[in-house]
Amino acid sequence: MKSSPKTAVVMLSEIDWDYLWQRHQIFAQHYSERVDEVFYVNRPGMRLPRWRELPYVLRRVWGAFFASSPRASGHERVRVLSPLLFPGEGWLARVLNRMIFVPRLLKNFRGFDKLVLHVYQPTTITRQVIESCRGAYVIYDCVQNFETHPAAGARVRETEAWLISRANLMIADSLNLTSKHRPKRPDLLQVPPGVDDMFLGAVNATVNSAPTKILYYGNIRADLDFEIINALASQPQVELTMIGTLASDVRDRISPRVRVGSKIPYRDLPEKIRAADVLLLPYALNDFTQGILPAKFFECLASGKPILATRLPSIEPFVELVNVVDGPLDVEASLRRLHSKENAALSESRMAFASQSSWGGRFQSFFSRVSDEYLSQR
Repeated sequence: MKSSPKTAVVMLSEIDWDYLWQRHQIFAQHYSERVDEVFYVNRPGMRLPRWRELPYVLRRVWGAFFASSPRASGHERVRVLSPLLFPGEGWLARVLNRMIFVPRLLKNFRGFDKLVLHVYQPTTITRQVIESCRGAYVIYDCVQNFETHPAAGARVRETEAWLISRANLMIADSLNLTSKHRPKRPDLLQVPPGVDDMFLGAVNATVNSAPTKILYYGNIRADLDFEIINALASQPQVELTMIGTLASDVRDRISPRVRVGSKIPYRDLPEKIRAADVLLLPYALNDFTQGILPAKFFECLASGKPILATRLPSIEPFVELVNVVDGPLDVEASLRRLHSKENAALSESRMAFASQSSWGGRFQSFFSRVSDEYLSQR
């Protein structure tokens, strides 16, 4: 009797495993329940590092040479790799990766009959890995508008075009990215962010405390609208808190009236949300954020809490469930709307919508195709 083929999934992620818990790690966890092994590859990088990133680079080099690799992730059958790879698109990076670093990475995946490559970044490294894994099933999970990505190199458009044509399956998270790429991939699946059940019902949704406690959680970096953030914090009836990893280049752009805290474990987020009156999604509007659908959006909906958000294209389909703030001059009017009876009545609608958006359902919406087209084939 012939044994079942041994299957591995390799995730070339754009974030490290220990970073904010989101789509990348969640999909890895779901894969681990269905295949023999999952290798989660910490971000290879899109460009050469800057000087302020030197501590991270040194830790990465140290881990590549001296730490045991792959390491356990804390989830069964998910192994984490932090390989030494040369970021960027220069000739030296291409040669070193092709001759030395990519072959060293691929040694971890030997012995498997079937290989699924779930990739996020259209880089030379990604292309070299795919080309070296002949016969692998490739999924391009597009969650960024890479043509306007601040770290993208000159070859990104060419490399993404190759990846789109090579991928066996392409998925995208936002309506904007889906509309952009579907002409090239008519079979593209939109797989929006999902929500964990632990976020459901973190209400009371009536904004009646004084001061009004507004919470933002996530990365605190340059793609946020600090004019709106500071305008909200300047209101005497507002207590605004931001928790997450603070980028050094935005530290001086935040008003002293904003309370900034460090990131917290994912499992502790519902408690923080429960203590807030309003949740904030203050993304700046520019070419890059046109393609962003915040991973936390469905978590915010699931809580039932009122949401203040800038007018991102990806949020437009849900505009009836959120409170849109159109710039710093609209802050006072937005706060008045938050206290309306109509806004409180939306709580059940938000939770009902989010309850249909579980991460398990999101994963299964594309994994069923992977199974039918590849994993179930002998």
